[in-house]
Amino acid sequence: MLIFKLLLTIGAVSSVVFLIARYRRNARKKDPEQFGILVLAAWIKSLPPDAQLMEGAYEEFRQAKSLSEMHSLVHRYPMLAVPGFVENTETPLMQGLQPSEVLRQRQRLTWLKQAAKDMRCSMPFAIESLYQSQIHYELRAAVEKFPILTSEFFQTISSTIFCPFIPKEFRSVLVYQLRWIQECYPKPPLIVSQNHDQQPMLFQSIEAGLKAKSEIKTHWAHEIEQAFLRCDSKDNMRIVAMNYPLLLRPAVQGGIDAAADELEEPRRSDYSAKLRWLQELREEIEGHFVESWWRPIMREQGLESLRRRT
Repeated sequence: MLIFKLLLTIGAVSSVVFLIARYRRNARKKDPEQFGILVLAAWIKSLPPDAQLMEGAYEEFRQAKSLSEMHSLVHRYPMLAVPGFVENTETPLMQGLQPSEVLRQRQRLTWLKQAAKDMRCSMPFAIESLYQSQIHYELRAAVEKFPILTSEFFQTISSTIFCPFIPKEFRSVLVYQLRWIQECYPKPPLIVSQNHDQQPMLFQSIEAGLKAKSEIKTHWAHEIEQAFLRCDSKDNMRIVAMNYPLLLRPAVQGGIDAAADELEEPRRSDYSAKLRWLQELREEIEGHFVESWWRPIMREQGLESLRRRT
């Protein structure tokens, strides 16, 4: 509780977030609950003065019948996870109860304390699980393991606290991961034809960018490539990007660009146009023109493409 009060005396949200950024790298090795406390402090400092944080919480608390329901309650009302909050309200919550209600209220308080601690401790692992998800299978697994990812609280801290501290070129990945949670979960996964696993990959950077186990890596790479190749509009590319945020990574896009540049027409122009849609999605978030890192180098060398003119 003392640590939390000290954090709230820091003059700006950015100062707390700076501590989070420094702590995040070693969050698994250190006490993960401390990371959760830092996040809660930054979240509270970002709230408007008139924020209604607890309206309806008590009635839902009284109706909770399990630890699982209490976890959902804490996700909806993250103030309950603030260190000391439950302890400070415990006495008022126990006052005026009928004898028959005392044991049930104590059980609910026990669940609430456990749920609050679980939320604080799980925060670094939930965040890392989301950030490392590169395909809808991994996103779905992350959400099902860490339900807090679907909460309004998590969407808020990700977009307002973490996103600004991510390098611009990677920011769109997080944005589209969050959009997948908002717009695609828990709907059925995107259906892509699975009949291309035996064909050679056109874009090796897709498979190189995946961190999956070898037995599914090639399969996923083919699925991502086919989703990219079959896309026929920028709006559809938004859906593809939500399901395959790997495609928004600069290194993957640079590899696609280089491979497409080696193809004959009309495929070269067709695939370059699809890539341009992906780059435009990044431009909407990054706020500047996006192109492959090697393009300016080629222009300086007087080359229009990777193919050296003779």
